[in-house]
Amino acid sequence: MMRRLYGAGPAHLAGVLAFLLLATYGWTRIFQHPKAWTIVAAFVVVVVAHDLIFLPLYTAVWRAAARAGASTPSAVPVLPHLAAPALISVLLFVVWFPLIVGKGMLTSLSTLPLQGYLGRWLILTGALFVVSALSYALRAARARRRPAPGRAGVS
Repeated sequence: MMRRLYGAGPAHLAGVLAFLLLATYGWTRIFQHPKAWTIVAAFVVVVVAHDLIFLPLYTAVWRAAARAGASTPSAVPVLPHLAAPALISVLLFVVWFPLIVGKGMLTSLSTLPLQGYLGRWLILTGALFVVSALSYALRAARARRRPAPGRAGVS
């Protein structure tokens, strides 16, 4: 009955309600801040910039890369192994941009030094690509060992 009315099970509904409560709590905490409307305005700018600029941009890049990769068929596609670490790296850069470039507003709020964020971000980015390359190499080696479909038992 619930699946017919709601479209999903009770666990899904409980999860959605829990996250709505958590989001409501977060917004109430934001509005207790003296610069609440500045935070809300920044949030709106980020959402609009993502939807109008970044989403079409990375969709176009993904489609172009997929089109280029389609001309070289492979048992293991390369694109996800390049896109995943690149997207994670870009996301980390956007989130930590002020600290990476050394202009964070946290300088007055924290006693921690701002030096080293760029180096750590570069090391993390390199590690993401190395892990992704190892994953691709393992998957490609496993795909080479498997017999091609329709050729099993043919000598």
